[in-house]
Amino acid sequence: MIVGINVLDKAGRTFRQSLFPNLPSGFSQALTGNIITGKHGSCGLGILKLSTSEIDMVMLIQEMLAPYRTDCSIHFSGPDILLTQEAASALALVVPELGTNAAKYGALSQPNGELNIEWLIVAQGVDDLDATFKLMWTERNGPLVEQPDRKGYGTAMIKGSLSSAFDGVATFFYELCGVKCEISAPFTGKLGKRN
Repeated sequence: MIVGINVLDKAGRTFRQSLFPNLPSGFSQALTGNIITGKHGSCGLGILKLSTSEIDMVMLIQEMLAPYRTDCSIHFSGPDILLTQEAASALALVVPELGTNAAKYGALSQPNGELNIEWLIVAQGVDDLDATFKLMWTERNGPLVEQPDRKGYGTAMIKGSLSSAFDGVATFFYELCGVKCEISAPFTGKLGKRN
């Protein structure tokens, strides 16, 4: 599966390897392209090519937020999940979009800004048959937040990517102390499995 334009795949791989030379081998093998992201800029070129293997959720989050980890306080936690190709592709678009917005307008634009990403699996019974996946993106200590007058391309891309990939839904909360985005979806084979 290829997301984005793959014309510059070789250049993209070389760029990723120069920026992130110590990626775990499993992730490097599964991710043969990349999302090229400027330090605090928008995602200028999306090249993501996933192999047939599953992608570890933690590795995906680490890779997508790497440009921001040196300047800001970013914490993430959750159970070990192996994402399907389609789910990983969607999240590899969504996470940098949220990160770019946080770096331009939100908590990551401030020296004491904080970002917390937590995901969990909420089971309804004794197994995961009726479970729900939830990811909470929570920003703190950024500039005062106001609800935007209109929804832009980024919001539409986030909602559309999640919906088509794994029936995911994104809900945004514009609180004075920071933006929150909650992603929820049925925890099925479309999304992934516990590792």
